[in-house]
Amino acid sequence: VESFRNNSEVDINLRDLDTTNHFDDFWRVRIERLTMVLLDEEDFPIQSNGTTFGREIQIGIHYPTIFNDTDFNGDNQSFLALNFDCNSDYVTHGSDIVWKSNCQVDEEFSQKNYKPAPDGIFSFKIKNPD
Repeated sequence: VESFRNNSEVDINLRDLDTTNHFDDFWRVRIERLTMVLLDEEDFPIQSNGTTFGREIQIGIHYPTIFNDTDFNGDNQSFLALNFDCNSDYVTHGSDIVWKSNCQVDEEFSQKNYKPAPDGIFSFKIKNPD
C-alpha cells in the first residue's frame, strides 16, 4: 500500500491476497473482470476531480504474462500469455461509483487477450495521480 501511495503503481499477485486459501477449493479459477477503487483512511472512495471526460480516476491494469493454475489432478500448470493492458476508470458521486471503463475479458482465450488465474503478477498504475 505504501509503495502504491508513493509511486502511484504497484505489482500484486492476487493469490497472495487470499489469506484463507479459498482459491485452493477450486481446481481452476479464471478472472473475467478486474476493477480497482481507491479508498481513503476511512474506507471511503477517494473523490474524482469531476465527472466529465478526463476528470475520472484512471487506473491502468497490466495482466500477467505468466500465471499459474492447477489442473483437475491438483497439479500446478504454468501459462504463458501475450501482453494485455486495460483501464479501470471511474467517477465518484459521494460514495457512489460510476464506471467509465473496466478490465473485462469476454473470451477465456483469444488472439488478443485472455482470462488469467489469480496466481500471477498484476500491475496497477494510477494514470492521473494529481
